[in-house]
Amino acid sequence: MLINLVIAFTFGMVFCRYVLKMNDTLSILLSIGTCICGASAIAATGPALRAKAEEIGLSLAVITLFGLIAMFAYPALFNGPLGAWLNTNPLAFGMWPGIGIHETAQVIAAASQVNGASAIAISGKLIRIFMIGPMVFVSFLLFRQFSKKSKSEHMNLAVPWFAVAFIAFTLIHLGLENSGISNGWAAFNAVF
Repeated sequence: MLINLVIAFTFGMVFCRYVLKMNDTLSILLSIGTCICGASAIAATGPALRAKAEEIGLSLAVITLFGLIAMFAYPALFNGPLGAWLNTNPLAFGMWPGIGIHETAQVIAAASQVNGASAIAISGKLIRIFMIGPMVFVSFLLFRQFSKKSKSEHMNLAVPWFAVAFIAFTLIHLGLENSGISNGWAAFNAVF
C-alpha cells in the first residue's frame, strides 16, 4: 500500500506539473486526492497550502468524477477482460479498488460487486486514509520547496486536526482491540 501511495503521488505530481502544466497547488491537491482519500485529503491539504477556493473546487470535481467512473469501471473490467488476468480472484480484485479508487464509499460500492472482495478493499482503503496526516505534511514541505509563492513569504503549516483525531482514535481502537477490552464490549452488546 505504501509503495502504491508513493508511486501514485509522485506520478501525479510529475504528470500534473510537467505534462498538464498545472500550477504547484493543483498538482499537489490532485496528487494527494488520488493517492490518499479523495475529497478528505484535498480538504485537509488545501488550507495547509493556502489553496484558493477555485483550486480546491476543481480538485474535488476531478477526483469525484474519476472516482465515480472507477466505481463502475473496475467491476465491469473484472467481470470482463481483466477477470482472467486476476484469475477471477476476489482478493486480487478487492486490492485493486482498495488502492485505486479515491472515496471510501466508492471503494465499498465497487468491491461489493464481487463476492469476497469487500474486506480487503476496505482494509486497503483504511491504510490509505491513515496516511492523510503524514501526506499533508509531505505535501506542505514539497509546496514550500517548489512554490514561488513560498519563497517570497514565510508559510506556517495548518494542522489538519480531523486527520490527527482519526489517527489517534485508530490507535486507541487498535490498543483496545489488542487488550481484549473490545471482546468484553461485544459480549456486553450481545447480552443487551
